[in-house]
Amino acid sequence: MAIQSTDLILVGRGGGSFHTTADELITFVQSGAGLTYRGTVDVTAAPAGLDPDPPVAGDLYLNSGDGAADAGWAGIAGQTATAGDRVVFDGTNWALITSGSSDVGVETVTAANGATDPITVGGTAADVTLTVKDATVLQKGVNNLASTPDGAGVIATDGNLIKEHYDDLLARIGTAAGGGIQGVTGIDPIEVSVDGVTHIAEVGVKSADSLGQAGVVELATDAETIAGTNATKAVTPAGAAAAYVPLNLSKLSPLS
Repeated sequence: MAIQSTDLILVGRGGGSFHTTADELITFVQSGAGLTYRGTVDVTAAPAGLDPDPPVAGDLYLNSGDGAADAGWAGIAGQTATAGDRVVFDGTNWALITSGSSDVGVETVTAANGATDPITVGGTAADVTLTVKDATVLQKGVNNLASTPDGAGVIATDGNLIKEHYDDLLARIGTAAGGGIQGVTGIDPIEVSVDGVTHIAEVGVKSADSLGQAGVVELATDAETIAGTNATKAVTPAGAAAAYVPLNLSKLSPLS
């Protein structure tokens, strides 16, 4: 790209390093000691219109043509010149000082290693446009981070989860499980089930409604025991006394 007037240029002086601007260098070249700006010439054509002619050491011209320097320009014959270049005469030969205007800038832009996805390149060499696709389940790309959980653990905005979110979740699990319990199982007749939607565990006790099954029982009423309609309920002592003859007959009232 072309040199700008504010660009910094390295200068060595007295064993030290300094900088100056391109604008100051141009001023020095055009009007500094030993150099005299004479106007414009076309170095792609034979030398003509020089003033003075023949030239003297320190003469400086601004080139106006594009192409190879004419053979009449001693020292730079055949060199490629561009409009805006400077030519300086040292008393014997001419020197070509290029302006850099031939630099066309960026020609192509591609992603590293030939991969483009999720990067897309558009625009022109002078005005390159780079975009990055959004990330989805099937598309790699950029994404934002999810919001910080609030006091209830709610994440208000969608995005990627990071360590902060997992730390918050683990802390809540530890608190809810009473100090780190990671699961609950039941020993017969206690049973545990988990709702697949709400993920809430339900703890229950089986019914002792069959032989060999420990569990909770329901007591039968005296009427159910006397009528013999009870199949799975437990008989109470009062119900048994009311419905059954005792093995010890002496407990019965005497016949009168």
